Amino acid sequence: MTDNELRDRLAASQSARKQDARCRLALRQLRRMVLSLQGGEASEDIVEARKASLQTAQVDYAGYGVNFIDERPSGIHITQHPREPDGGVFHRVLQTPDIVTTWWQQGRTVYRKDLLSQDPYEELAQLDTEDPGLRRSIIDVPFSGGTLGVNS
Repeated sequence: MTDNELRDRLAASQSARKQDARCRLALRQLRRMVLSLQGGEASEDIVEARKASLQTAQVDYAGYGVNFIDERPSGIHITQHPREPDGGVFHRVLQTPDIVTTWWQQGRTVYRKDLLSQDPYEELAQLDTEDPGLRRSIIDVPFSGGTLGVNS
């Protein structure tokens, strides 16, 4: 192995360690925020903590959000807090279970790698966007109060 190859490997290894450290820090910050909440209060704080964790980890994204799920006698209610890349915000309350609530109930992390080549849950049709490439990949990670999501 040449000196250049060794240097390249060392640089790649150091870069991976730094990225791993950033990700661990981001997760600790997010976990601290979620654990500090009492009941359903401060939902906006969780959404902002999600943004901060993505920035700390230096993850590029086209959007992120939090789906808060509340099981009531009248049914499951989902309050969505998505954030668009341009800072756009909207909140939506759904009163019917959907695929996200099913994943949450099962405690499943669900990663859709490339919706343009495979869309098993037919999500692209549900996403109001003129450019489906903006949400090409999506991951939902469950937590006790709902799911954390990131796309592309």
